[in-house]
Amino acid sequence: MAKTTDRVLSLDIFRGLTMAMMIMVNNQSGQAFEAMRHKPWDGCTPTDLVFPSFLFIVGVSMWFSYRKTDHVLTGDTTLRLLKRGALIFLVGILLQMFPFWDFNNGGWRSIDTMRIMGVLQRIGLAFFVGGVMALWLKTYRRILTAIGVILVGYWLGVELLGDSTREGFIGCRIDRFLLGEKHLYRPAQSFDPEGLFSTIPAVATVLLGYVTGKFVGENRASGGGADSRMKVLGTLGIAGGLSILTALALNTVVPINKPIWSSSYVLYAGGIAMLLWMVLLWFYDYRGGRFGATFGAVFGTNTLFSYVLAGVLMRIIGLPFFRFQIGEDRFTIYSWWARQLGEIMPPQLAALLASMTLVAVIWGIVYPLYRKRIFIRL
Repeated sequence: MAKTTDRVLSLDIFRGLTMAMMIMVNNQSGQAFEAMRHKPWDGCTPTDLVFPSFLFIVGVSMWFSYRKTDHVLTGDTTLRLLKRGALIFLVGILLQMFPFWDFNNGGWRSIDTMRIMGVLQRIGLAFFVGGVMALWLKTYRRILTAIGVILVGYWLGVELLGDSTREGFIGCRIDRFLLGEKHLYRPAQSFDPEGLFSTIPAVATVLLGYVTGKFVGENRASGGGADSRMKVLGTLGIAGGLSILTALALNTVVPINKPIWSSSYVLYAGGIAMLLWMVLLWFYDYRGGRFGATFGAVFGTNTLFSYVLAGVLMRIIGLPFFRFQIGEDRFTIYSWWARQLGEIMPPQLAALLASMTLVAVIWGIVYPLYRKRIFIRL
């Protein structure tokens, strides 16, 4: 827990809006809009952009966080990266096991079928590996070269050791061997969308964020006025656009695919993240805009805490003794609310508004922390 100053407002808001979207898409009840669902395999919806945007922000934030150590990789900074990465990974494991006791069958939840990987676990691993690489490589040229090597090497591994289909993806075999089939997200398909092998290109997403943060941060520190700001916005716009166009050009050969975090997906999602931050940077940091700033900043300053809080809350209200019966159906308060909305509006809109209600509840819980400038770091 820390009291923090000198924050980049647009970055806090970008992080906060991304976290709000993560909570929403993870808690859709009923029939959701197509844009609020993940593509089953190839392709990309707005929902598929949420997780890579967050990892991109992790990289950006890392550059700003390590200014005080002059971005030097030492034993101390490596240990700090390891401790935080391990903590995020452990919290992910605990969140998946919560509430630890199986109230339906009685007895402690078994670790024999516990999923090892997950969203927080991938964040923890990508944070540690990406942080060590970024601080070690240091320069634009070396970091960009590393991103290229990762993306080319990963896709060569996918194609030479299998293919990009669900059945032929080499990551399935690697995860099954290293983690065990019972510990995957979908044991019957031997597949985990946050598996170990597909975490490799996720590290490239973090590095892409770091090098972007480095560019923006160095020009921000130089205090070059309007010319410097135009340089930053122009560079982000061009780099983001080129990244998207490159991904689209590669799409026929290297499909844009979130489940395997394909190399083209890294470029596509990373390019969009650059453009989104460019707009937020222009509006909030350069123009001094305030619309929606508090909403985004509340989540953006207690980000992973908000994610964990949402997960814990949904598991608690889903416990058997919090469920209630109406007619032949049993409900949680959340599923009941979604059903009430569904009776007066289209089901897709009801699912959206129900998830937005959850976001509002979590925001209301976290807001007092923001007011007191208390930021809980996982």
